[in-house]
This record gives sequence, C-alpha cells and structure tokens, in this order.
Amino acid sequence: MMYDGRFGGGVGLAELLILLLGAAIVFTAVVVLVVWFVRYGRDAMESGKPPAPPATDPALEIARQRLASGEITTEQFEEIKSALAP
Repeated sequence: MMYDGRFGGGVGLAELLILLLGAAIVFTAVVVLVVWFVRYGRDAMESGKPPAPPATDPALEIARQRLASGEITTEQFEEIKSALAP
C-alpha cells in the first residue's frame, strides 16, 4: 500500500456510505422514539391519575353564560339544568 499523503489513508466511499447509513438508522430510531413517547408515553405515565372530567354540555354552558349575564334567573337555570340532565 502506497502512502497517499493523507493521515490514516483517508476514508473510502464504502466506509462513508456505511457511516451515513448508520447515522440515518440512529436518527430514525430517535425520531420514532420521540413520536412514540409523545403519542403513547403520556398516557402510560398518567395511568395512575383519575380520568379527565367529561366535556361539558354546550347547552348547559350557554345556560350558564345566560345566568351570568342576567338573562335568566337562578330558578330558570335550575329548570334548564334538570331538563338537560340525562
């Protein structure tokens, strides 16, 4: 083997391709792990917590807003609330 003036003989095309392929595999693995953690990791970590409260009924929310603005009385709000109860 002849000395070509580069320290260590340089990097050939095959070695460069192997290095790039390895870097691509590691990068892909990191991205996949981050995506998995964002989608499923939170659920697994929060499994000990109580479930989130159910979404409020839009009609009941409107009634609350009308009560707060003074459009309806407390009695009317209670009637609406009991009518909307499942």
